[in-house]
Amino acid sequence: MTVPRRKLTPGTFHDLRIQFKASLASALLLPCLLALGVNAYLTSTRSAAGLDILSNDLSGKQQAFSDIGTALSTTHIKIFRYVSWASNGVSVKLLAPLNTEILRDLDTLSGRVETLAKRTDFSSGEQRALRQIAGKWKGGSSQAKDTLDIGQTDAPMATMMMGQTDDIFNEVHVDIQKLSVAINNAADGLRNQLALDAERNKQVILVVAVIGFLISAIGACRAGFDHRVHTAA
Repeated sequence: MTVPRRKLTPGTFHDLRIQFKASLASALLLPCLLALGVNAYLTSTRSAAGLDILSNDLSGKQQAFSDIGTALSTTHIKIFRYVSWASNGVSVKLLAPLNTEILRDLDTLSGRVETLAKRTDFSSGEQRALRQIAGKWKGGSSQAKDTLDIGQTDAPMATMMMGQTDDIFNEVHVDIQKLSVAINNAADGLRNQLALDAERNKQVILVVAVIGFLISAIGACRAGFDHRVHTAA
């Protein structure tokens, strides 16, 4: 014997029990809550990864380039001062402390440039550029030491050699600045992406919250209306 199927009519939902309607509203709300949870998890994961790159990767590179750039400029000024004083007749004895200080700075810079070139957290392009910088700096450090050495006995010759020293220092400084600018651009791009993700996350939360509110409001109003109808009946 075939059981006749009950046809859905506009009054079908009205005939359902209030408890079932509440369960149906809860079931409709569940996808909204799941969507909020998934969105929050994905956004927080991306944000954590982005912040980790900013704090541990890009920030460290920026600081390293900044420190070397500052040290280059400082040492360059000291060499210029040494040659200038030597050409003005300052005795070698008075220049000796500055000579020692510059030599120490040059050796320290050489070690820092070599260490930076050996770091594995740089990209292949960055590592290639750093190796080129290390090669240039090796020649620049040697040129600077020769200039200091000549300056002790022949200040005019040291002044002439200073031009070549300036060129090498400037080339290395420009190369360091190029890498620093590239890292800064990458950091800015990542910050902008994180800000965009945060704004998109706010919009998703707002839309899902509005949908959930509408479902809850419609369900509550319908349940209240049906309850009054049943009570009146």
